Amino acid sequence: MQFNLDKRFIEILNQQGHAITWDQFRAAYDVRKAERESSPEAAAKARKLAAQNVREVEAYRALLASVKP
Repeated sequence: MQFNLDKRFIEILNQQGHAITWDQFRAAYDVRKAERESSPEAAAKARKLAAQNVREVEAYRALLASVKP
């Protein structure tokens, strides 16, 4: 599930009795982001994207080479 979290969301949580500051939220978010980015799945996805980027650049270079006078 994805949704937007902003300072107003934190205010609503506080109004409902949850004591959390924006800085606490950001610190927790940064920990979770680091976990996601260091996962084996994220590494595999990054390698796949890098390989795709290389293929696209090579195809573009080949196209440019084919149209040079």
